[in-house]
Amino acid sequence: MIQVRDDGWMIPRSSARFINHSCAPNCALDTTFTLRTLRPVATGEQLTFSYDALTIAEWRRAPECYFWDERWSFDCYCGAPNCVRRVDRYRIRP
Repeated sequence: MIQVRDDGWMIPRSSARFINHSCAPNCALDTTFTLRTLRPVATGEQLTFSYDALTIAEWRRAPECYFWDERWSFDCYCGAPNCVRRVDRYRIRP
């Protein structure tokens, strides 16, 4: 599932359901819920986005919607220099 609004979730039925997490993602959802690349993606490179990213504007608009269920937590092995090693809460990002 992908959180698409403060109180909305989407279950992708397209190949988007296979997109993995990265602490240095190459994609993000835009305001129309379309997955867009953030930078050029090399042939054969996985498409990734951040499962735990949250902007300060999103948080301020509806903090009560951003709870984290421990069942969603997992160890991260993305290999990014800024890897958090464990995805266990939302993190406010620019």
